[in-house]
Amino acid sequence: MKMQESNCGFFDWIDPEMCQRSREIIPGLIRGRNVLEEQLRGQVEEARRLKKDI
Repeated sequence: MKMQESNCGFFDWIDPEMCQRSREIIPGLIRGRNVLEEQLRGQVEEARRLKKDI
């Protein structure tokens, strides 16, 4: 990560380009996380329904 100072006193962050392996793996990790979050939402909703039934 490299920092460049601008004329107004703020800094711009410049991140290096990701390697090919990262570009291949990260989208799958994000998809997996999204699936898990959706499953969790379903389980939370089911727990709320069951709690109401008690």
